[in-house]
Amino acid sequence: MLFPSLVQDDFLNDVESVIELSKKLPFKGPTDDFFNKINGGWPGKRTDCLSVVNTNFYIYFCSKVLKLYYPGENIGFEAELYFQIIPSTFNFPGWIHQDSNPLNAVCYLSNHKDSGTSLYKPKNFYNVYSDAIDTLKKKSYQDSDFSEENAAARDAWNNKFDCILDVPSYRNRVFCFEGSKYHGVKNFTSENTEDDRLTLICFFQKIEGNIKYPAVESRKI
Repeated sequence: MLFPSLVQDDFLNDVESVIELSKKLPFKGPTDDFFNKINGGWPGKRTDCLSVVNTNFYIYFCSKVLKLYYPGENIGFEAELYFQIIPSTFNFPGWIHQDSNPLNAVCYLSNHKDSGTSLYKPKNFYNVYSDAIDTLKKKSYQDSDFSEENAAARDAWNNKFDCILDVPSYRNRVFCFEGSKYHGVKNFTSENTEDDRLTLICFFQKIEGNIKYPAVESRKI
């Protein structure tokens, strides 16, 4: 582990303006040309990467996240940043999974306090994510395959894990965690609202500069 998991409330300086920005952008599903090319499998729709759509906001958000870890350093980075919207009809859990990048950040923008992100650990160390599981996950999201058979496969996979942390999705909260940690959403809808679930999701691919990894430095003491 290189990065501790962090939660910061009231993260964005002007969350209403950020939500308004999202309303001006087109959202694409995982079967649209661009996302289909990268074989994406996720619920709902995303914008194009904000590094292309709105470079200033992209730099602002990513730099703001990294300041939570490196307050006194100017850090170089490569990252993907998207708005993501998930319809209120997605009344089911997500698939527990890992990402290949070193650091993720999720900023919750809608009033879905019961639709946050959870971290997990395998009940057995040999529970390895497989191509078969990935295919089922992508089919459920890309094809909206909410069949009983697919749900049973998802639940059988998710039941191989113990939850180690639940982070409620309070509006304007950011949750940062290592992409390699198993994570998922227990339910994409929330009892307190019928709105669609809106988030900003950031995947840091590279973090460069005169840096030290917080978790590694802590272990030296």
